[in-house]
Amino acid sequence: MSTRSMIGKVEAGGRVRAVYCHWGGTPDSAGGTLANYWADPGKVDQLLEMGSLSHLGQEIGEWHDPADFSKVDQWSTFHGRDMGRGGPDYEAVEFATDRDYMDYARAIDCRYVYLWTAGGWRYAALPWGPWAGVPADMGGVEWVSLTAALQDGA
Repeated sequence: MSTRSMIGKVEAGGRVRAVYCHWGGTPDSAGGTLANYWADPGKVDQLLEMGSLSHLGQEIGEWHDPADFSKVDQWSTFHGRDMGRGGPDYEAVEFATDRDYMDYARAIDCRYVYLWTAGGWRYAALPWGPWAGVPADMGGVEWVSLTAALQDGA
């Protein structure tokens, strides 16, 4: 089973640009990879330009067969480049605010959202499943420093 997530970046004016990531979205997987290998805003921009991911690796990498797991930790697997999927469903999405970003991620059943800001990576764990009981506007969900959470064993 996949742990879906979204990876985004705060742009000018507070807008958020983000992509979907299908596998390994937990803080100790995608979160650790983001904190350790994607701490440069230019690299984050390149990642977002590539569109949605099947799996986040330590770098963008090159085209590869998604069934070849020999570089799964090193290279990211993109739905477009590596799996031949195209169209607007696989491109980065823009949101007016970080709350709009959270709402969208929750609506498509993402469990975690990551956000690059001027202060580094932040993340939020979204309520998941019909029992979540959080209002649709996600008012009870807060951003947490990813680095601090990883140090605390998130």
